[in-house]
Amino acid sequence: MNSNELEYVFKIGMFDEIHDMIEEKKISLKDSILMLKHMGYCKVLKIARNVNFQDSFLYTRLEMMIIEEEKKNEGRNEKLLVGLCECNFLLNNAVSEGLISICVPLLLNVASNKEENKEAQKEVEMALLALSNIPGCQKIEKEFFINEIKEIIQNQQEYRNLTHLAYQSSWKFLIDRYFNYESWKEVIVNELHFVREESKELEELSKSVDWKRKEEERGKEVKEALVIWRWFFVIGYCFEWCTLCCMEWEELIYSIVDMFQAAKDNHKDICNGCLGSLRRA
Repeated sequence: MNSNELEYVFKIGMFDEIHDMIEEKKISLKDSILMLKHMGYCKVLKIARNVNFQDSFLYTRLEMMIIEEEKKNEGRNEKLLVGLCECNFLLNNAVSEGLISICVPLLLNVASNKEENKEAQKEVEMALLALSNIPGCQKIEKEFFINEIKEIIQNQQEYRNLTHLAYQSSWKFLIDRYFNYESWKEVIVNELHFVREESKELEELSKSVDWKRKEEERGKEVKEALVIWRWFFVIGYCFEWCTLCCMEWEELIYSIVDMFQAAKDNHKDICNGCLGSLRRA
């Protein structure tokens, strides 16, 4: 499904029906969390906006479960708590203030796992994708995330142990916080080298997409193309607010121009993303 189709399907009635199935034990909590995480993964990856999850009975149920599980002094199920937090962040268009202090440190702890096996990488990717869906206007106190997210980004720069989607999500989460902490501009550009890293990511992702294949021949959307599309939102922010200059900016401009040239015949959305970024630049 594309983003418009997801918005059409993901309605309050569907979430309330899932709530009733859990209530009536027609579906186990474990299976329902797996299903909701997959739904949220598709929703966030394809940037489907109008999902009214926060108005459903299911949202209220999951929020209460998170709070109750977190309060337990003994026997707390960390895996369950992580799954509930991921469902909440992935499906929501806004995040409850009360869940920030519970879920953000918990998901960052999952995302800090440096194991390189596929299962660990999948868990890290899901946690970072969930964090990346927190709106930029949502204030999060620095002590909840700054050291952890910087370490995740720097570790990736040294060891390249994250998936492309996980790395993009870590940057989106950090740069969305810029709205509340403008002083980070120099850290993002000169310490973490956002522009250099973005040029490198676009170049690597570009090699994974068959630019000559026409839309009607592609079938399912290629994940790498969806990650490229998500990068344009982050690039746009940086071009708008970052006045710091360095040679790396020139490399990024060339990367975007090269991608436009490759995509112009068969990938309209990516072409529009390139043009939008260049206008902002």
